[in-house]
This record gives sequence, C-alpha cells and structure tokens, in this order.
Amino acid sequence: MNSEAHYLLSIDVDDLLIANADLFGARLPSSYRSSLETDLIQTLDLLGECACTATFFVNAQYCRDFGDIVREIVSRGHSVASHGYRHHHAGRISLESFRDDLVRSLDTLSDYQTRIIGYRPPAFTMPYEDEYFQIVSENGIKYVSSGAGYARSNVPRVNLPCALTENLQHIPISTVFLTGIGAKYPVGYGVVSRLLPELVYLRTLGHWLNRNDYFHFYCHSFEVAGVRARIPRTFSWSAAIATRIYMLRCRKRRPLFKKIFDRVPFQAIEYALFNHAAE
Repeated sequence: MNSEAHYLLSIDVDDLLIANADLFGARLPSSYRSSLETDLIQTLDLLGECACTATFFVNAQYCRDFGDIVREIVSRGHSVASHGYRHHHAGRISLESFRDDLVRSLDTLSDYQTRIIGYRPPAFTMPYEDEYFQIVSENGIKYVSSGAGYARSNVPRVNLPCALTENLQHIPISTVFLTGIGAKYPVGYGVVSRLLPELVYLRTLGHWLNRNDYFHFYCHSFEVAGVRARIPRTFSWSAAIATRIYMLRCRKRRPLFKKIFDRVPFQAIEYALFNHAAE
C-alpha cells in the first residue's frame, strides 16, 4: 500500500437501543441494561490485535455510567471526538438546543482528552449550513465527519477531505457515486460490508485501495460485538423496525471486521490528518 495514503477508521460509540430511543422519541424500560462496555472492550481488543488506531465518536451521555471505558479508549492510543451528548436528530432541534448539546458533549469529553477537535452528528443529521458551521467552529471543532450514503443533509459529494470554512474541514466517509444512475455505493460503511457477501465486499475494498490513496471506514462498536438485546415493547413501530434491521445485520460479523482491519493500516483521523492535534 501507498505509505503516503490516508486510511482512516472511525467508530461511533452508541448503544443501539438507547440511540434509537433518542432518535425516534421512544422509551426504554427502567430495567434495561446496556452492553456498551462489553461491546467496546471487544472492539478495542480487536483493534489491538490488528494494530489499528481509530477515532471514537462518543455520544457523551454514556460517560456517566461508562467513564472508565472511555478512559480505556484514550489509554490504548485512540482518539476521542464528539458524537453529541444525546442521539437526537440535529436538524430537528433548534440551533440553541444544537449548541447546548454540542457544548455539553465537549465539556464532558474534555475530562478524558484535553482537546476535542472532531464532531459527527447523530445519524448524520446535521445540515451542512453556515449557522451550524459557525457553532461547531466557535467551540473548537476543526473537522466534521458525516456520511453521504443517505440524503439526510447536504453533505458535499467528495471523495477527499475538503474545506467547509477557513477553519473547518469535512472528512468524508468513503462513498462511490455511480454516474449515470445517481446511485451511491458507500464502500466505507460497516453496514455495507455486512450486507454484501464477504468475498464480494473484500474484492470491492481491494479495488478501491488499488485506485485511491484515501479510504475512510466507519462502523459502530455494537456492530463489531453484535447486538443481543431484545426490542422493548415500549418502542414505536418505526424505532422497532430500524432496530430490528440493524440487529439482523450485526450477527457473527466480527471475523469480517477483523479481515478488514488486518488488511488496512488504519489510523485515527486526528493522527493521520491533524498531526496529533487532539492530544
């Protein structure tokens, strides 16, 4: 592989049920117990086996109950970035609420890492508009990373990092736009690596790496570990369907993630592109 290429790995730190409860306005029973810590330990162990570092986008609400594992992320040489405080749809709350959520997340995460310079909106929902750029920049964010595989916001259709403003970068997750038919093939999405037959995905990945010096792969810690929880009866039908689909895609996929992590010398975004700026 090209020694000057940038191979980025980012992992969203979420509990699937809690995230979907936030996103869909659903309710979790008081008896629910998250597997977040177990999921993260398995993910960190796998990255250690494969000699990869990653940026962990942490939804900061979990720091209250799982602060020790967030410290473990940093102590193992990875980077922490913001995934908001709650997993709310960023485009459906007021700008003031968006600002408050971001600031709360940064205040919380700064207990674990001195500088937090990255932000990923929950479910890729932040509109790419000037008022949002101003808020994140004013709070020390140097880059935003969002996906273009879904039409949830006006994310730039680029295959390389690009400037959003003088002080803010967009770090894209790798997505192929198929000209002529307007389809998107998000080769850097963990969900796509699970939907395709393993051999097909690995060949697709190899084709991408042979033709490009930039590759950004993202997934969730619960994808690596697999989701085992039952969907609560308190969930709405939309929250239940979205959760069920993800659960089906997460079964017995750790071996595939290991093959991907073994094949690509992944680094955290901060280390690869910002010269260890988050330390």
